[in-house]
Amino acid sequence: MNIKIIHSNEHFHHTPTPTSPHKLAYAYTKYIIQDPNTGTFYTGHHTLRTTPPQTLSDLTSLQPIQTTSREPPTQPIWTTIHLRTPSLMTLASNTTTNREYLLHCEMLCRHPHPNIAVYYGCQTAGGYAGTLMERVNPGGLSKGRFRREEEVVKAWLEGIRAGVAHLHSLGLVHNDITPMNVMFAEGSNTPVIIDLDSCRGVGDSLRETDTKQTHQWHDPRVEVAVEKNDWDAVEELRICLLGGGLFG
Repeated sequence: MNIKIIHSNEHFHHTPTPTSPHKLAYAYTKYIIQDPNTGTFYTGHHTLRTTPPQTLSDLTSLQPIQTTSREPPTQPIWTTIHLRTPSLMTLASNTTTNREYLLHCEMLCRHPHPNIAVYYGCQTAGGYAGTLMERVNPGGLSKGRFRREEEVVKAWLEGIRAGVAHLHSLGLVHNDITPMNVMFAEGSNTPVIIDLDSCRGVGDSLRETDTKQTHQWHDPRVEVAVEKNDWDAVEELRICLLGGGLFG
C-alpha cells in the first residue's frame, strides 16, 4: 500500500570529535504521511535518507495524528482576531510542547508589547485549545519592503529589537526570527513579530522539544534556547535590510 508524503524534516545528532567539535551526523527523517485508503495522518521516522518510505511498515515510531477536536468553533464576534491553528507537524509533536506554547501565549496576553503579535489567550473545546491572535497584514519583510529609505528600515529594526528584548524580559527566546515571521500591523508601519512555534524558555532544550526553526536562519549546532539565538537572527535581518558585515 503506497502512502502520501505530506511533510518531512531531517534530524541530526551532535557527534563531536577532537578535530570537529561541532560535527553533526544524520539521524533520521521525520515524516508526516497520509493513508490514502482511510485519510488518516501519521507521523513516523525513516532512517534511509535518500529513499523515501513507500508503506506504513517502512516507518518506525509510527503514531496516528489527531486532527479533530483540537480547536474551538469560530464565533461571529471574532472580527479582528485570527485563530492560530496548528500544522500537522505541531499536532504530531508531544503534548508538553503544545502546552508550553499556550503558556507562552498566556504570558504575552498578560504582558503585551506593540512589536509582538497580540495574543488574547485561548478558547477551549473538548479539552483542546487554540490561540487567538490580533490580525496582522499577510505580507512579511519581502524584497519589496527592503527597498525603502534607510531611516525607515532602521526604525523597523529598532521595533524588532524592542520586541525581542520584551520577550527576553519575560524569560522567553523566540528562536525563529526571520523575514517571514515579521509582519506589519494593520494600517501602520509597525513591525510585529509573530509565530511562537519555536518559542522556548531560556535554557530549554531545542532538541528534546522538537523545535521547528526556519532552514538557513538558525545555527543547527545550537541545542539550547539562549538570547543570543535571537540577537544573531536580528543581526542577519539587519544585513539583509541594510547590508554591511556582521555587527557592523
